[in-house]
Amino acid sequence: MRGFWHLVDAVLASIILLGFVVVMGQNIAVMPQEEPLNYLAFEELMELDEQGILRDHAIAMDYAGLNSHVTLYVYNHSIEICDSSDNCVGERPEDKNVWVGTYVISGKDAYDPHTVKLYVW
Repeated sequence: MRGFWHLVDAVLASIILLGFVVVMGQNIAVMPQEEPLNYLAFEELMELDEQGILRDHAIAMDYAGLNSHVTLYVYNHSIEICDSSDNCVGERPEDKNVWVGTYVISGKDAYDPHTVKLYVW
């Protein structure tokens, strides 16, 4: 008869412990991790290249036209376009915490490499 009561005691303890773990597990909030802003900037530039927008503006060194297509509304951003001779047009921010996404294209009809930098802060 003592074994039966030990078994009942163990079952009740297990139910209480399991109930505690379930209740505490529901109260733990899992915070979603944010992507680093440089990866977000790179994805934005890659998306513009897939849409056929980036390459034309980069070859023409038209940073204002390219900047109008960027859809990072939550963040401040600016664009800088550099050719292979390191001639750059655009705006480089002077803030302290600036992330940069860099995208390199080889040209459009001929080999004419350009680097597009999207600064996000």
